[in-house]
Amino acid sequence: MAIRLSILCSAMLLWCGLAAGFPCSKYVFEFGGGTAFATQGDLTVAWKINTGLNGCSIDSTSAVDKEFIVRIRTFYNDLLLVDTIQQDHYQFPSSLGTGHGLILFDLQEVDDLNSVYTMGIRLLDNQVMQSANKIDSLNHYLWDGYFLNAAHIIYELDDTKLLKQVTNAYHELFPENYPDKKDFFNCYVDSVSMDLKRMPFVDGMDSFIKEINRLIKAEFTKSQGFKIEAKISKDGELKTYEVYPSDYRDEFEQAKDLLSFTSNDSKDQLLLISIGRSKNGRKYEIVNSRALLDPNSKKFEKRFRYRGAVN
Repeated sequence: MAIRLSILCSAMLLWCGLAAGFPCSKYVFEFGGGTAFATQGDLTVAWKINTGLNGCSIDSTSAVDKEFIVRIRTFYNDLLLVDTIQQDHYQFPSSLGTGHGLILFDLQEVDDLNSVYTMGIRLLDNQVMQSANKIDSLNHYLWDGYFLNAAHIIYELDDTKLLKQVTNAYHELFPENYPDKKDFFNCYVDSVSMDLKRMPFVDGMDSFIKEINRLIKAEFTKSQGFKIEAKISKDGELKTYEVYPSDYRDEFEQAKDLLSFTSNDSKDQLLLISIGRSKNGRKYEIVNSRALLDPNSKKFEKRFRYRGAVN
């Protein structure tokens, strides 16, 4: 039964990817596509007219003042919600999907019943508790790749400038046809200026993670990984840091000198290094290593080959 369900889930996610990745889809979802990740809390799904993705070119004026039918349903096609709206985003609580690992968000023009645009939303366990401070919560959602949760806060703040900054940074980090999970980010929101700030660039990651694997090899099975939240000075010095869980603080302290930091701001900057298991599960890797690269470096890929629908 478990194997059959796994096959069905894979087939459904592939179908969702086809819905979002078809070369001439009229609409595309922001911060999503075939599958988006979310955690408990309120979510906002937004979409835009497709003005060039995968070779399409559709007149954006044709989408003005459209009415949309929104449906949220379970993987088994149980209807959780249906609504008709006249805007380019929809806000709803993720509690609608409680008890379901995957829910489906369907978008359809009222006068175009033949075209349905679908995004799968995978609801993960609440790994980050929402803070009383909205900006702290927003930054945790951004850093962990919960963009639908983050978008909800930005819409609540009604900050169109911030939304544009996040959208632009998102598309730079994850260009068209990006093939891997989008469960990290390279920016955070400054609570004073309310501007989007980029994390400092990090060198020496290969040597650092090799040393981390050497140091904790005997304890590998105890954890799925850990995170380092740090503050970097304008001169590229590691000023303060916290390791979560703290069990791995000693290992980080032994390996941290292998890292070097390049500031891109005149003030102290925040930094997150997220360490998790590799795809084969045999070692640790820096999950958000792409977010820590200088986009002008050779390691930072800017173009990805179209491989069909991408989940």
